[in-house]
Amino acid sequence: MPNFGDLAQASLESRVTFRKLSRLVIKDRNNVVLHQSRLQAAMYLPGSEQIQGALVDMLLGCIPATEVDRQAALSFVQDRLNPLLVTKLKPYIANPVLPLSNALATRWSVIASPSLDMPRRTMRCNTDDSRLHAQNAVKAWHEHDVATQNAFFEHCIVCQDKLAFLLARRSLLQQLDDLPAAWQAVGDQLEMVATES
Repeated sequence: MPNFGDLAQASLESRVTFRKLSRLVIKDRNNVVLHQSRLQAAMYLPGSEQIQGALVDMLLGCIPATEVDRQAALSFVQDRLNPLLVTKLKPYIANPVLPLSNALATRWSVIASPSLDMPRRTMRCNTDDSRLHAQNAVKAWHEHDVATQNAFFEHCIVCQDKLAFLLARRSLLQQLDDLPAAWQAVGDQLEMVATES
């Protein structure tokens, strides 16, 4: 059985390393080795958002990186990235002309900035976060934990995290005929906001 204390410590160390390397990249954005090290550190973190942020920073900010360096970086991380995202990044391997503010940057990017013309949910949380929120909400429903469910509802409404709500809703509807009233009310509110936009 895994020692969860050791796993938590390893995760903390990986985050600390990633953040230290992020600060170094800000100071020396043209250092190819720093960008590569930051990508390696991101690979030890859960999810893909940190990896995407580090890769976009390398493509945008590391002028001395050769096409071979950029292709090697993409090849190194592509199994952890969404295939559609990999397709969107490929043109920037040969021609790394990305605007400073772009839709490929994430909240973990330190050189590039996420574009403001992206959905609110994307700026506040990623798909990994949405899946985790949905799992926790379904668990809270099973445990009759109203406070956690209400926190989930608030998150979904404030962040417009329709993905998290839809994932949780689908899971509940596999077990129930109808959504509980509180869940239905939040679903209606999210739909109403979507139609007003």
